[in-house]
Amino acid sequence: MVIASSAGLIYLLRIWPTGQIVRVIGLTSFGLLALLSARTAYTASFINYNYANEYLVYAHSGPGAKLIMKQVDDISERLTDGKELVVAYDDKTTYPFWWYLRNYKNSKFYGANPTRDLRDAPVVIVGGDNYGKVEPIVNQAFTPFEYVRMWWP
Repeated sequence: MVIASSAGLIYLLRIWPTGQIVRVIGLTSFGLLALLSARTAYTASFINYNYANEYLVYAHSGPGAKLIMKQVDDISERLTDGKELVVAYDDKTTYPFWWYLRNYKNSKFYGANPTRDLRDAPVVIVGGDNYGKVEPIVNQAFTPFEYVRMWWP
């Protein structure tokens, strides 16, 4: 099929000037590249926008941050009828929680040096590197949940 199509194309194009053939091939190539670019942009923006397997995204937030915020919102509504809940977070979870907790006026940043004040916070968000420091402080007063914060391709 390829050989027959190529032979037919050569037969039809043999009377065209060479410059016109080059222009048609160039325009066709750029048209195909434009279509592929549009398809890739659409796929990255609307289909794979929230998946780490999209290669246009180097590092992608996992679903953990949004799941944590749903739980924090739920706990805050139940305990304070609003966003008055005390939420503590460390230096490893600063991004994205400094933004997600912007409406929580009682959110506390404790960095890499947790203190016994963490026991006063009903919710403590801690990264993997600081978990060993926080665990002895809160002991068994808290129930741990593990989430994926960042996906890497």
